[in-house]
Amino acid sequence: MHTRQHAVVVQVLIKGMNGLRMKPEELFTDVKQEENPDWGYARNCRIALRRQDCEFVQSVFSTGLEDLVGPNRDYPHEGLTVLIDGRNLKFLDAIFFGVKKENRFLRVEGETVKVFPWKAVYEYKAFENGSAVGKVLVEYYLLRKRNCPQLRVCFRTNFAADAIIIKPLVDLRDANGRAEGTEYKVYEREKTLFVEKNGYRLMFSGPRIKSILLGVSEQLWNYKLGSGAREERNGFTVFKNEMRMLLCAGELEIELKKNEAELFLSCRKASELVKKVSMLSLAEYDERNEVLKIQRDLKKFKKYFEKAKQVWGENEAKAISARFIALTKFGIPEFGGVFPEAGGFWFREVWFRDLLEGLYNNFDVYYAIKKRDLKKNVVTGLALQSDGLLPAKVGSAEKSVDAVLLSLLVAMEYLKRSADKKTAALLEEKSAEMLESYSKGDAVKLDETGLLKCPANWGWTDSIYAGMPKRLPVEWIAEMSKKGEEGKKEAFDPKYYLVEVNALWIKCLRELEKLSGKTDWSEIRESAEGVFKKKFLENGFLAHIVSDEFGKGAEESSMALCAYSLLPDLFSKEELNAASRVAEEKLFVRRKGKLFGSLVRNLGKKVFYGDDEYHEATVWPRDNPYLVRLLLAVGERNKAEEILLSNLDHQQTEGVIFYNHELFALPEGRNPASSGTSELVPVKNPIQYWSQYVQPYFDFLDSVK
Repeated sequence: MHTRQHAVVVQVLIKGMNGLRMKPEELFTDVKQEENPDWGYARNCRIALRRQDCEFVQSVFSTGLEDLVGPNRDYPHEGLTVLIDGRNLKFLDAIFFGVKKENRFLRVEGETVKVFPWKAVYEYKAFENGSAVGKVLVEYYLLRKRNCPQLRVCFRTNFAADAIIIKPLVDLRDANGRAEGTEYKVYEREKTLFVEKNGYRLMFSGPRIKSILLGVSEQLWNYKLGSGAREERNGFTVFKNEMRMLLCAGELEIELKKNEAELFLSCRKASELVKKVSMLSLAEYDERNEVLKIQRDLKKFKKYFEKAKQVWGENEAKAISARFIALTKFGIPEFGGVFPEAGGFWFREVWFRDLLEGLYNNFDVYYAIKKRDLKKNVVTGLALQSDGLLPAKVGSAEKSVDAVLLSLLVAMEYLKRSADKKTAALLEEKSAEMLESYSKGDAVKLDETGLLKCPANWGWTDSIYAGMPKRLPVEWIAEMSKKGEEGKKEAFDPKYYLVEVNALWIKCLRELEKLSGKTDWSEIRESAEGVFKKKFLENGFLAHIVSDEFGKGAEESSMALCAYSLLPDLFSKEELNAASRVAEEKLFVRRKGKLFGSLVRNLGKKVFYGDDEYHEATVWPRDNPYLVRLLLAVGERNKAEEILLSNLDHQQTEGVIFYNHELFALPEGRNPASSGTSELVPVKNPIQYWSQYVQPYFDFLDSVK
């Protein structure tokens, strides 16, 4: 099918979404091709195309390279990465292009980008002899053919030109490492460019490649956002930039025929057979299937998108639909199934806590559109438990207890809707194993009151700095440090009560009791409920950590707010309102005047640099599903709505469009931008799974009369 005909077909498909009444423009947002210097370019917008085993990310802003132009990259993790045999490999850094007419380059300037949940179209203006002659559109689409990920780049002009010149920048390596390995091997065969290194191959092909220039060179690139950490430089708070030497892998000349040219990039092992993959019809077929899948998924929740339009307006309804589609883009091959990974870039792997938080807070969404994958996730989460523990991630020696409790809660949600006897039997086996292990107190200790003690880093705020868990209050660390190595060891003993872990524990006990009817669970549950407030409540607010030796951690925390959200019935209306007032005064943080989230810990206004401040005076959207439920429980509907809408605005206006950042720094320090803002600063990873919650929007809309 011809490309223009294909575009019409896609539009018809979108228009006819069985009653969704969506227009094509509702599935994309227009973004200007420009950079935002605020807080060291923290808010620069970018596009992300994501499939099960590959990811393509780049800036919406285009920059120059000699006579060519192409999208910029601010992180060394951007470009085209592919999962092969469990490894996340980077193949391509960027593609620069130029338009030739009568053997000379035209000047090309970036204008806007149409960002779809499944593709992106960059629009440029072309100039000849100083005068504008027309537009150049460059479309990026990620597809798969027989387990061979491919990036399709399509160039279109609305004026007469002869050819597109391509200069690819290659960075073939482990995506999370810097090892250079062996030298590149670059060669041509049958008008196809091959680049090989370390046993992997990147191939450039197309139906109308006229010539390939094999001369290679090196290009140093500065990634100004690095890996999302910051430092003080020349008196300003800026990101730690990273530099890499890239390979300019020759040049390709592609004929413009009927004002169109196409390039296909495929990634695979070098040992695999070379097959031509530059098939226009395959790309069109793949995109039609992708649009149809999106259509089917959207249809199941169309009442919410229509209600969002009524309640909040058309733009917000489009943003929620895009957020929903982006959530479905999380999922990588693992354990013989598909499991949502922790995020983009360096988080393209399964972290069990992140996985289970995402399933727990979006359960109805997954049950409706990914039931088979959900069952595999549930069963695997149960089967991998050993002595009541789960590893932090695949292959990790680090353990967590909250992931186990979330695993049981997700399994029980599944069993409420499914008469699955094998899964029910596995749940019974693993919950009994958990109780036995906790009763023995080997790694997690069930005390005489029914509450749990565990190491200080076994909740979600699990960072370690200078050999000690950052969860511990600073005064406790000071006292422990006086004991030397013995004190450091004590920090990892099962002797700390974590407030959100115990709230999850009680929630889990309640659900186990309902499901099994066993008195074993009810006796422990009644005891734990009876002492929970006494153990954690201090001056009208829950402490996030308690020690028999040191008492209660003083600083207010989002972990406490999550605990209130999990167990609101344990508290009186007055106690919940008091907690809400403390949160408003000590924890809540706003963005553009609207409530956005909560500080993880109230440790005073502190500049975020990196791991030392990771779980302190920062804001993590992963807390927001709990905050929304808590605010609704105490009648603070306006604040709950503000959280949902302010996070939606972040998703649409900064970072990776349609996706959500890992965490946010307070606007403390010195902004390097002369006209900078005092708004929250997105830092660290820009694509985070548990920040991509969708069901809280649907639940809120259900509550609207």
